[in-house]
Amino acid sequence: MTTKLSGHGGDITIGGIALEVEEWSGNYEAVAIETTNHGSGGFYEEILGPKKFSGSFTGKYNAELNSDAPLTLCKPTQGVAIVLKLGAAAVGGQFSFTGNLNNVGFTSAAQGEIGLTGDFVSVGTVTETNP
Repeated sequence: MTTKLSGHGGDITIGGIALEVEEWSGNYEAVAIETTNHGSGGFYEEILGPKKFSGSFTGKYNAELNSDAPLTLCKPTQGVAIVLKLGAAAVGGQFSFTGNLNNVGFTSAAQGEIGLTGDFVSVGTVTETNP
C-alpha cells in the first residue's frame, strides 16, 4: 500500500545541527506481510509490516549562524545517515525517521543562506505522530 504525501516544514538533523525543510513530497509505503481471507463472502485482512518513506525535499541552511560541518557530509553522490522530521499538514501530524540523503544540491539563495535540494529514503522504523 503506497500513499503519496506532500507537505511543508520539518528538519533534517546531521551532526546535531538542523537544516530547515521548506517543502517535501514522497511515497509512504507499508508492505502487507500477511493477507487473510475470512470466508467466501468475508473480508480481507492485511497485517502491515515495515514502512518505508522516500521522496525529495527543498530547504535551507543558515551558514552564518551555524557550522558548515553538516554540509561537508552532503556530497551529491554520498548517502548520509540523517534524522528527518517532516510536518504533514494534510494528515495533521509528523513523520520521524533515520534515513539517507542522496543527490543533494546547493544553491545560494541569499547572503549567508544556502538552499538545499535532495532525495531521502528511510532506513529502519518510520514513526508517525498525530496531534
